[in-house]
Amino acid sequence: MCGKETSALEYADARMFDQSPFVLVELKNSDKKSLQLAETLVNCIGAIPFPLDAKTHDQWVAYTSHFPYLLSNLLARITPPETKPLAASGWRSSSRLAGSSIPMMNDILRTNKEEVLRVLDQFMMQMNEVRSVIEKTPDSINDYLKVGQTSYLEMVTDNEAH
Repeated sequence: MCGKETSALEYADARMFDQSPFVLVELKNSDKKSLQLAETLVNCIGAIPFPLDAKTHDQWVAYTSHFPYLLSNLLARITPPETKPLAASGWRSSSRLAGSSIPMMNDILRTNKEEVLRVLDQFMMQMNEVRSVIEKTPDSINDYLKVGQTSYLEMVTDNEAH
């Protein structure tokens, strides 16, 4: 799982797959020789083979890839153009994925529609909750934000360190 928000040969990066997980989904008609060949190809590009069933793959990438793209796109969409002078590193980091290939993302969102909609429903519930916290119980904002911070740190901390 890796990528860039830019596409075209001029943006090619020979090391892009280095140490990145590369999901291999075994199909009903996959034979041992084909799976070994796929794993060899993944190793040749420097990626790490990561076997996963199709359903789990679709669920996980809805959270880790497809929804982040949508969130980035929505942030870019609602940001007024006159705020450009103040659109610094935080905004750029958060909106970077909006620069991704629209035809590619269109295909992805269409083919994983159910999982993306499920994640969007969860997000909308969280948006309503954080709105309520800010509006009605501002003293609990720290507690609300701490849950997200803890989740973030668990996701980005190297598993070997635990």
